[in-house]
Amino acid sequence: MRITQKIGVLVAVPLCAVSGFGALALVTSTSGAIETGHLYTLMNAGAAAGDLVCELQDERTQVALYLTSKAGADAATLNEQIGKTQAAAAVFRDRVKSMPWLAEESRALLDRIGGELTAIDRLRDLVRGGSPQALSAADFQYHIVIADLLAFHDVAQKSGASSRVQDMLRATSNLSQARESLSEEEADVLRIAGAPTQTASAAQDLVVDRTGYTSAMEAFAAVAPPKWRGVPDQVLGGAALAHAGELEDGVARTPVGTKVQLDPKVWTSTIDARLDRLDGVRKDMDLKTLGMIAADRTRQRELAGVEAAGVAGTVLLAVVVSLRLGRPIIRGLRGLRDGAHTLAFEDLPAAVQELRGSGSLTAQTAEEFADSTGAGLPVTGDDEIAAVARAFNAVRHEAIRTAAEQVLLRAGVGAAFVALARRGERLTGALTLELDRAERDEQDPDRLARLFVLDHLAARMTRNNESLLVLGGEGTVRIRDEGVPLVDVIRAASGRIERYSRVDVVNVDLSVIVMPTVVDHLVHLLAELLDNATTFSPPDTRVVVDVTVLADRIILQITDRGIGMTAVRRSQLNARLTTPTHLDAASVKAMGLTVVGQLASWYGIAVELRPHPGNGTIAELVLPPTLYRAPGAPEPAMSTPTAAIQTLASGMGRAGAAPPAARTPNARTGTG
Repeated sequence: MRITQKIGVLVAVPLCAVSGFGALALVTSTSGAIETGHLYTLMNAGAAAGDLVCELQDERTQVALYLTSKAGADAATLNEQIGKTQAAAAVFRDRVKSMPWLAEESRALLDRIGGELTAIDRLRDLVRGGSPQALSAADFQYHIVIADLLAFHDVAQKSGASSRVQDMLRATSNLSQARESLSEEEADVLRIAGAPTQTASAAQDLVVDRTGYTSAMEAFAAVAPPKWRGVPDQVLGGAALAHAGELEDGVARTPVGTKVQLDPKVWTSTIDARLDRLDGVRKDMDLKTLGMIAADRTRQRELAGVEAAGVAGTVLLAVVVSLRLGRPIIRGLRGLRDGAHTLAFEDLPAAVQELRGSGSLTAQTAEEFADSTGAGLPVTGDDEIAAVARAFNAVRHEAIRTAAEQVLLRAGVGAAFVALARRGERLTGALTLELDRAERDEQDPDRLARLFVLDHLAARMTRNNESLLVLGGEGTVRIRDEGVPLVDVIRAASGRIERYSRVDVVNVDLSVIVMPTVVDHLVHLLAELLDNATTFSPPDTRVVVDVTVLADRIILQITDRGIGMTAVRRSQLNARLTTPTHLDAASVKAMGLTVVGQLASWYGIAVELRPHPGNGTIAELVLPPTLYRAPGAPEPAMSTPTAAIQTLASGMGRAGAAPPAARTPNARTGTG
């Protein structure tokens, strides 16, 4: 059996088992368990809403008592009740946060409740101020938030709960409505007792409250399970609670236009006892309902677990069959995959990076280095997997060996460049010394001018030697003790090019000092850019160096009036300037800009070529603040470091030498 056939068997058996049994058995039971879990969470939040309703009702009573009491209101009792309400509101908010699956209508109801609770917070400040308008505002505000909370408490009735759970939910809802009617009656009586006389509208409100209470209790008895129907009558019995009925009747019999004779504290204590009994029944029913829903949820989960176990058994059987057929293949493919991943993304890149970073093989040959990186993937057997592993190992070994050969080649070329540059430096230095001797002794002006031309040519040869050093990965060995003014650095750079007389320097702050560690390389970098600018522009035009000193950087712009270059070519050269390349034929051909890019990367200098609005090209350099001493910073020992400037001048050639003959510029390529 071929590998493809074995893999087909491995995939087909578990796929058929999962598709046939899993989709058929798990969907129904799992969705039922999820829905029951949602119902439990919703009922739990509804119970918290019921608790919050009770606290708001008690707070409404305390507010009415506080605002209608003439003997002095009990602010401490009111504040204590407000604290209980706020705690219940916090519990409610916490429970409703865990229900992202709620319908849009229910989510809008919760948002409205949140706004109403915030309005209650503002109302409390009005109540504490004892404002006469606070009583009617409080009655209205408490009424609407309690109505919305009761509506949310009833949301669970719309779910797909069982019939017995639905009966419990409807009974609890009617009981909560009865308690709300009784609580409204309590607040209305307190408002009537605080008024000079009973009005017809107040008497009508009491009739509505008592009728609502009676209707809610009758509805409760109609829908509640048999064992719960007589519970309210049992808990509401007793002499103390019977006294509440007498007080209600006394208020109801008070004629319109006369004052209600009632002790508010006796009234509230009596009615609060009835409210507490009703709330106790409501909480017991909520707990019972939660228990029933939890039991349904457990049964649904157990059913889903049994069905999942059946599916798992089927899958296990499929796995056993698959393993007996394809375990060796799986093990081999897994090992090949892991090993190939490690080699491709860890070992091979690490070896190549080591080569690039070190730049040498420490006296090893390319073959020896490739052998030292390890054997690669383990190979066992003679099947197709083993053949793939051997081929991958061979490719890996060849890739590392090739990379090592490239490193050796670059190192050899770089060393040759450095050796040639060092030798050229020595010869150029000797030539410069001889020219200096000849210049000191020469009195004839014409011959002295020729000597100056030769001296300037020697300075350009020095720059070429330094370019070879940079391409070879090394810099100049000159060490300076003092910084140099930026203007002198620019002049030194112009002195190292053939057409130095065409360079104009403008807007240079004489107080900017370039750090000694970067002076020579900055001179070299600017010289290469100036040489390009003068070479690829008409001989009768000027090349302008403009300097702008900012708070955190210095911007130098070298502008020429040449024919410019295409956008594609400019993009290619900018890429070479921002990403130094390895030594190759292209880098040698464009040696000037290659050197610029290498030097810029050493010191964090940003270099970019941009088109001039008219014609020509702008080469822009951005010097970071670490490379110079800004104006206003502490000055060096000498305001003009003479020794450093003289050292620079030694490599500039003679500025008084006649400029070379003008020549027609070719099409600009930026090759340097």
